[in-house]
Amino acid sequence: WESMMPGFYISTRVTFDPKEKPDDILNELWPRFYGRAAEPMRRYWLGIDRAWIDGKEYSGCAFGYLRIFTPAVMAEARKSIDEALSLCPDKAAAEYVRVRLIDESFRAFELFMKMRRDWADGKLEGIAKDYEAWVAAIRDLRTRYEKQFVMGGLTLDYVEGSYGKAYKDGSRAARDWTLLAPTMLKWKFCPDKEKK
Repeated sequence: WESMMPGFYISTRVTFDPKEKPDDILNELWPRFYGRAAEPMRRYWLGIDRAWIDGKEYSGCAFGYLRIFTPAVMAEARKSIDEALSLCPDKAAAEYVRVRLIDESFRAFELFMKMRRDWADGKLEGIAKDYEAWVAAIRDLRTRYEKQFVMGGLTLDYVEGSYGKAYKDGSRAARDWTLLAPTMLKWKFCPDKEKK
């Protein structure tokens, strides 16, 4: 939900009335859901959606996230969220709570992307510490937003199995050993046509 809310909302609405136009649904959603923060939150959601559409990656999974969620995309998203928060002075109002949920979720995603960039750049020493902070943040979000059903349980298991163990071992290797090879994403590959 925290990364796909507009699409889910459009799908639900069109299921009941297929004549509704997605743009009309979203133009109604932003001010009704975010109040004063409607414009920066519209920019946030459409920017995230545009990143997925324009990202030139075909690997799937988080291996392609560096191409999708570039530093420019991340900075623009953060700018929109910060602006939206500044437009919601009443911390008890629904619009603030809704923007804050995105802020907290995106902060966890910013840490996730930092780990992906550090991994790609071979900056392994602190990655296990960042991973533990990310796990704690996701557990906290799951607990605090349990009734909203927005933070899935699959995330922790998936990331632990796909990246967590590597992050921990990478930090151990960087701490205990001298790494001689360049990082994997800097390797060059070419076919060995002569089988040498």
